Amino acid sequence: MGSFVFMNQLTRVRLTTFLTLFLITGVVLMGKAQSYQVPVSEDFEFSDPADYGNYENDIVKCATFILSTSSVNSGDDWNKASSWLLKWVAGTPDYTLTIRPEAFSYIHKKNSSLLIYFMAGWVKDAIENERDDLIEGNIAGMTAIVNAYQDHSVWRKDKKLEKLISDIENNEEAIRELVKDWFH
Repeated sequence: MGSFVFMNQLTRVRLTTFLTLFLITGVVLMGKAQSYQVPVSEDFEFSDPADYGNYENDIVKCATFILSTSSVNSGDDWNKASSWLLKWVAGTPDYTLTIRPEAFSYIHKKNSSLLIYFMAGWVKDAIENERDDLIEGNIAGMTAIVNAYQDHSVWRKDKKLEKLISDIENNEEAIRELVKDWFH
């Protein structure tokens, strides 16, 4: 009977140790997943057009953070990441982010942060696929808007977006078809 108690105590110690390590790892990973450090100071200015290309990997990380994080519940990190993304987009000579007027009909004052998600999706797609394509950029941006609207429960209800989401459920090519119609 003594060995049974010993095994229970040993098992309990191992289980407690395992659970403690599991929780610590989870907390650390959650902390890393929800924080973002802009790679430059807030007053940083690009001094040369070539500087933009040097930060492409950082911009992809920035866009990934924005796309995976709620604009409301992430503290100041999301705002800093958004500012950094906007500064890069406004000056990069390598990519031309053009948002079709039709896309703005999905971005209202009540959900204005969706514009940042659009830009993040567009930029991430452009850099990762090494293309500056107007149609593909708008498709990536619209996909980012839909994903953000579905993933984060902070948005005001939007009937037009919800109809698009319903259309996507019936046809996964709905965004691509919608955007391509904008150009014809």
